[in-house]
Amino acid sequence: MVSLSQQIAAKLESKVGSRMRIFSPDVLWAYCKNVLTASGVEEGCAQAVADVLIDADLTGVSTHGVSRMSIYMQRMEAGLVSRGSEIRILEEGPSTVAVDAGNTLGAPSAKFAMETCIRKARETGCCFATVRNSNHFGATAFYTKLAAEQGMIGFACTNLTGKIAPFGSCEPFMGTDPISVAVPSDGKPVVLDMTPSVVALGKLILAQKLGESIPPGWALDREGRPTTDPAEGRPDPHRRAQGERHGDHGGDPQRGPQRGGVRPPPPRPV
Repeated sequence: MVSLSQQIAAKLESKVGSRMRIFSPDVLWAYCKNVLTASGVEEGCAQAVADVLIDADLTGVSTHGVSRMSIYMQRMEAGLVSRGSEIRILEEGPSTVAVDAGNTLGAPSAKFAMETCIRKARETGCCFATVRNSNHFGATAFYTKLAAEQGMIGFACTNLTGKIAPFGSCEPFMGTDPISVAVPSDGKPVVLDMTPSVVALGKLILAQKLGESIPPGWALDREGRPTTDPAEGRPDPHRRAQGERHGDHGGDPQRGPQRGGVRPPPPRPV
């Protein structure tokens, strides 16, 4: 059965689609990359961000797609996020790696960490990475799918500042802390991407842009009361922890570590 929250989310998505022009993925990818490089972002970092955003839109997660570009640009303009490419390995072993993202955009360091894990796992059977000093990295499933495409089981998660008010509370305490696992199969990989929040912050942003109200239970206002006004729920979005699948993947911003790893799936019986 489709919940009310899912019905409202689908309605918002359909309204966006009816009001927007349609562009090919290649055109949008080039747009994102060119805007970022024109603002001073290193070419490789800009390409990684474009990859993540376009993949999110193509998989129906528009809250983490090209709509994020304006937020990324605002954060860089405000000096909150570095435009440079300062990603470096702090420590590593045969099956481990610790990465410092240098306060750059989150996607390049997360992609670098997962690709490093994949390379090491080919030699040792598994690898686990942590990333610190990073920022919003988009939809978590993008990185686990990288591993699944190489025939490996991918896992990724991150922690965020408190945005969710636990049941019965009016104060935010828990982060949306996304978790994703991707497992290869004979066809497309099986992918899980979830958080403990009822709804992604992007859905509130979208509702506010469209002038739509949100259903009770999505957010609390500054006084801790349920609100149907997305603007009231946004300044400090105290979203309830209801265990549904949506979340604000990647954080705002991410200062704690991202974690991920890969390992080959077990052999299949003949």
